[in-house]
This record gives sequence, C-alpha cells and structure tokens, in this order.
Amino acid sequence: MPERYGLLVLLGAGVGLRQGEALGLALDRVHSDEGMITINQQVIVINRRPQLGPPKTSASLRDVLMPMFVAAAINEQVERFDLTADAVLCRTGRGSLLRRDYFNKKIWKPALVAAKLPGDVTLLSRPGARCRDCSQSVSPGRSPNPPCRSLGNGLSTVSIVRRGS
Repeated sequence: MPERYGLLVLLGAGVGLRQGEALGLALDRVHSDEGMITINQQVIVINRRPQLGPPKTSASLRDVLMPMFVAAAINEQVERFDLTADAVLCRTGRGSLLRRDYFNKKIWKPALVAAKLPGDVTLLSRPGARCRDCSQSVSPGRSPNPPCRSLGNGLSTVSIVRRGS
C-alpha cells in the first residue's frame, strides 16, 4: 500500500468509516482533543469527477470516536504531507480527490496482490461489518439504537434486518 493511502485502511478498520467518508475526511473534521471525528461529507462523483458532498442520509451525519492509534496516524499524515487545516487527508499525488473506483482498482487490489491476499478482501467499513459491530456492541437489555447511530446505520432495525438476526 503506498504510504499516502495507508491511513484509509485505518479509517475503515479502526473507525468504521465508509470508503467515501474516508476519502473525503478533512483535517478540520478531526477533533484530536476530544478524540472524535465529525462525518458530514464524503467523496461523490458527478459527471465522472470526484467532489466533496454530503452523505446519502441524515443518519450518516455523525461524530465517531477516534482511537489513539488513528489520531497518531492522522498526525503523521499531516506532518508527512504538510497538510493545511482544512485539507482532505488522502489525495492523489497530484492533489486531486480520490475516486472509489480508482482507489479500488489501482491501489487496493495491487496492495492485496503484493500482500498475497485474496483479491476479494475488502475494508471492514462495508455495511455488513458496521451492522455486525453495532449488534455486537449492544449490552443485554439496552437499546441498540445509540451504537447503531454512531456507526451511521440509523435505527437498529435496519442493522438487525441487514445482519439477518
């Protein structure tokens, strides 16, 4: 995985961001003092050009906890690439926003081949993984809605139906 894109893996696996959310995460949405990340934009494609836009649903607008190892990786990214306060954290070498299809074909799949992993391995930020994480984080006798909302899944019934429980 090229150095400039390794953070995307941590944002998916460590925070549970969807791919478009990770691709569109800007430094001004990272609140290191609070250990939180605000999710209110993502990379969308309009007329074959990547742009920043809102998430698909209001349930996707949220603040998520940021593990310390992700905060450290974000700080390293900022220093390594001399990013400004409002910069999107992961861009192409030319400074453009990344498209999901480009990332998957030109960066993710070759990284899997180099690591000798199966070609169908995906980041953990798939909806099914978020639903699994939501259902596993619920304590017996407690409402599943707060953890499901924090993962951008909306109401727990959506997560439970998707999960097949």
